[in-house]
Amino acid sequence: MLRIIQILVLLLISMFSIAENLTEKKLIGTWVPSGEIHRDESVRSYKLIVNEDMSANYISIYPEGKEENISLKCDYKPSSSQDSIFIYYCYLNHLHLITLSLGGWKSESGQLLYGYEYWLGHPKPGQIHGGLPVSLSMQSKL
Repeated sequence: MLRIIQILVLLLISMFSIAENLTEKKLIGTWVPSGEIHRDESVRSYKLIVNEDMSANYISIYPEGKEENISLKCDYKPSSSQDSIFIYYCYLNHLHLITLSLGGWKSESGQLLYGYEYWLGHPKPGQIHGGLPVSLSMQSKL
């Protein structure tokens, strides 16, 4: 009897913790920092707006009045072998400044994107000189 109860509890837990990978269609919308990964106040945060054509804008977020927001235009680089990893090359004018490598899932508690923000351009254009982990949650659908 105890064994049956344990199996039932495990089945119930697994039913409620099921998450599905995000696909391109589910990526469309506005993504904001989730707070899951702490960033020092001296490091700017961004929100990601993914358009229906999968292009995006990566827009800096500052406390009001602190600095002017920077908006990077991002090109989506789809993979022929992976449909749940999303790569974006983000540009300021024509200068490639950031590459985003993101993956995520949707569950009953919401949608999350996790990945890495690679900083490019120092000492030479295209070279990685740093980066940070990224954690974004869906704010709104477009």
